[in-house]
Amino acid sequence: ISLSMILAVLCFTGCLHAEEQFTVLEDGSGTVSSAVRIEKASVDQLADSMGITAEEILGEADTDICIVDGVEYYELDESADFNSYDELKQCLEAEEYSGVYVSADGIRYRMTTGVTAAEVEELKQSDLDFAESMSYHLRITMTSPINMSTGIISEDGMTAEFVIKGDDFYKTHDIVVSMKEETTKPTLSGATAKKTYNSARTITANDASGIKKVQYRFKAPGSSSYG
Repeated sequence: ISLSMILAVLCFTGCLHAEEQFTVLEDGSGTVSSAVRIEKASVDQLADSMGITAEEILGEADTDICIVDGVEYYELDESADFNSYDELKQCLEAEEYSGVYVSADGIRYRMTTGVTAAEVEELKQSDLDFAESMSYHLRITMTSPINMSTGIISEDGMTAEFVIKGDDFYKTHDIVVSMKEETTKPTLSGATAKKTYNSARTITANDASGIKKVQYRFKAPGSSSYG
């Protein structure tokens, strides 16, 4: 089951907990596994309104029914193996993630869930405990120590964890895991520390282990344009 499909269901059900695990071995092969819980009553109601079965919504993943705190959930489990870094890259691109980079040095991609701010606001107006009803946990485990990540690095340095909950669902997330050692310090150009500017400025940042290069444009004080 794909994350994009899960999140499409989420927009109608408003109750979802998903976990995804990437395990990457030294030769670039590995496994992607996912486990998802979606409130059963909501999926059944959606299926009835569409004139289809719950199974047609949930797809071909292995599905069980579990009970958590007295609430029934469909629980879906799925896993797939990949044989190389390139195959993992293709898997991520199939999910329509952007800026996908996969190599022995690390993994990097940009994830947009597809849930809009308006849909989040609509869900928040419901009777759900919004902050606790939506969660997505991603864990990426490598065989070499992780040097830098936009997630939380485990104590042993081999796994990075990313957590998306509540309001964060409509935001864009940069997933970065890098094993590359920094050989040069990140650099900034276009401005001098502790100096005040009264005109528009473009500042360039370079970072070898993450996004590599980005430019920021700042308006002059009181200006409506960037000059």
